[in-house]
Amino acid sequence: MKSTNINIFINSVCDNIKYSYIKDDLRKELYEHIIEEKNSYIEDGIESEEAEQKAIKNMGKPEDISRDFNKIYKRKIDWKTLIIFLFLILVNILLILTVANSKQDSKEYLIRNGIYVILGGILSFIVYFIDYKKIEKFSLRNRNSRNFMHNS
Repeated sequence: MKSTNINIFINSVCDNIKYSYIKDDLRKELYEHIIEEKNSYIEDGIESEEAEQKAIKNMGKPEDISRDFNKIYKRKIDWKTLIIFLFLILVNILLILTVANSKQDSKEYLIRNGIYVILGGILSFIVYFIDYKKIEKFSLRNRNSRNFMHNS
């Protein structure tokens, strides 16, 4: 059972976390660190309540912890992947133009393939920016682990 002081501290850290999918893991980790530190103080002869207060204080300011985690989990653009992607689109467009010059119905060919390039580009950007943590609950791996836990 978590104490009120530990809950208040952990909630104040998690309230400022932008990436909501790490909150549960962060809560567990913070709790384990505080309890470990508290138990260490108790072994040194400090009273339980004081040991808890010291352990919480040693964690640092909740705002600092939140800020550090938000920096770590900040979404970043992978420029190499983006450049390669744009290069491949450019090559595709050049190939379409080259083939279109050799066809008699080139206008229809350009329109049809232009639509494919645009739709493919949009779909690729959507897939690139999907947060896979949101769809993890639908994964086969996750289903298998749930079935394993129910059968145990």
